[in-house]
Amino acid sequence: MKRILLLLIVSCALFLVPLSKAHAQTPATKSGTTNIQVTVGGNVLNVTGYIAPFASISLTVNDTVVTSTVADDLGNFTFTNVAVPKATSTICFDAVDFKKFGESLACVTVTPIDGVITKTGVFLPPTLGVQRVDVFVGDNADAFGYGMPGASITVHINGSTGCVTTADVTGYYKCSIVIDKAGTYTLFADSVLQGKPSEAQLKKILIKGITSGKGNITPVPTLPAFPGVFAIPWWVWLLLILVVIILIIILLRKYLPHGAPVVGIPAAAPGFRFAHLFDALFREKKLHHHWMKGVGY
Repeated sequence: MKRILLLLIVSCALFLVPLSKAHAQTPATKSGTTNIQVTVGGNVLNVTGYIAPFASISLTVNDTVVTSTVADDLGNFTFTNVAVPKATSTICFDAVDFKKFGESLACVTVTPIDGVITKTGVFLPPTLGVQRVDVFVGDNADAFGYGMPGASITVHINGSTGCVTTADVTGYYKCSIVIDKAGTYTLFADSVLQGKPSEAQLKKILIKGITSGKGNITPVPTLPAFPGVFAIPWWVWLLLILVVIILIIILLRKYLPHGAPVVGIPAAAPGFRFAHLFDALFREKKLHHHWMKGVGY
């Protein structure tokens, strides 16, 4: 009986020793897992911000899209518990308005604290689009897009203020810039809401100012080129000379009938002779019934 009792006590002792060791190592195992996740996965990112209502926003790190979301009807958006590389120091937001009129791009610097990056109140610049990229000099370049409702929108052209307007209740805005000379222009848009400026706009649009005649010049018709004097065949010259001689004789016959030369031709038959080679050209025309007396003359 004592042997059986001793055997049971030894068995229980052997069973409880590994169990107590396992319980003692459990906290270390959990802590190690958490540390490994932070080391391998990098940092955890939490961001809140606002832009145009219903805009699509892509979160990018090192030009790689990490995740994306859509702003609500007030323009607010949130990124929660997003894993990013440990060396992350800059995050970017690439946005497109819900009508795809234009785009927006902004980047902000971040600093991790105990493996967590928190950024709040990120005010993204408005999207920007243009009606056309080639604008005639003297015409307007129409710029439009979406931003926060009620925000003051400024469209810059070559670093200067091009036009300023206010977004309506839906966030839509539109303004025009006069293109006064030919050249290339760079446009971008930013905004101010309740005294707070948006992040710097990195998305820019290039347009060209062109003259109204560029590409629309109607060719002026030109006369066909004539061949050179020495390129004209000899027979053409001969024909021209004969025509000139004939014209001179006709004019002399008409205006100097007594001074015009007479070209005689021997009679082909007795009593037949041409008085002049060109008499037929100047013979008086008679009526059809001239042979009837009293008719035609």
